This record gives sequence, structure tokens and C-alpha cells, in this order.
Amino acid sequence: MRRWSILSPTSGKGAGGGLRFCAKHWGGAMVTGLFAPANASARTIPTLWMPMVRVSLSDATDAINDDTEHVVDDDVLALIDTGADLCRIDEHIVEKYPLKRVGTTETASPTGKAVFKVYLVQIIFDGHRLVMYLPAGSHPSLRGATYDLLLGMNAIRYFDLSVCRARVSVTLSWIQS
Repeated sequence: MRRWSILSPTSGKGAGGGLRFCAKHWGGAMVTGLFAPANASARTIPTLWMPMVRVSLSDATDAINDDTEHVVDDDVLALIDTGADLCRIDEHIVEKYPLKRVGTTETASPTGKAVFKVYLVQIIFDGHRLVMYLPAGSHPSLRGATYDLLLGMNAIRYFDLSVCRARVSVTLSWIQS
């Protein structure tokens, strides 16, 4: 049985303004992940590794009306960041694939406020999809990062998150709505 949870785009600026998303819910989904170094300097220090999952990206953003799933990249490493309000995608991904640009937004970060281009992207977690508005940031590998997508709380809130450092496991379980 399919269930829908729909939030329409809103206008405004700031950490949450204009960046709502539409989610298509299925029951029982679970994505398992790993701990990995978030940047090159942490590769030799496993205690500094961060929780990550692998996801796919699609440029099919009309998932509300049909079951279109046009995957453009099926091996995207996503850092799970419970301290981030919003998901972010790297500029090299939006330059590489035909993702739809929908505007700009001003967001705050630890380094200050900045204006980012916003793209409409479908993130696929083990066959389960979220259509999201994602600001694009500078390529993290320029700063030594190893991931391509940052999963913030606007996506994490639709999952139960389990992180077990002792077992080196990360699990995102889709929440029934």
C-alpha cells in the first residue's frame, strides 16, 4: 500500500525557507551504511569516521504523479549529519547531470551566510524515493571530503536512525506515516 506525504515548496530565505520536499512513503524500507572518513585527514583515525550511506540520484522529479525513476548516479556516498538542518548536494554533481535548477536560497553555515543555487533532485534510498530541493555547495573534495551529498535533518526526520560504532553499522529505517 502506498502512502503520500506532501509538503509544497515555500518562499523565503534562511536556513529552512523555501526548501521543503515531497516524500513518497513505502513501509519496511531499511538502508544500511558504514562509517567512513569524512575527509582525507581522518583516513588513518577510525574514531573520527562519520556515518554514511550509499544512495542513488535521479533527475526524475515528478514522482508524485507517476513511478518514474531515471537514475543518473547509483553510487553516491551521503554523509549523515544530524547537526545540519538541510541536505546539500555538491556542485560537481549538478554540473555532471541534468538536474533541474529551481532558484536560489540564502542559508547560514558555521562560516557565515551565503547564497546557493537550489536544485530539484530525487534521492533514492534502496528503491524508496524523496524528491527534495537541495542547495548546491562547493565540491567537498576540494576540502578533502570523501562524500558527495550531505543528508540533513530535513531528510533524516523521515527515518529512524541507528548508529552503532562498536559494530561499525549505520541503519536508516523508513518511518511509517
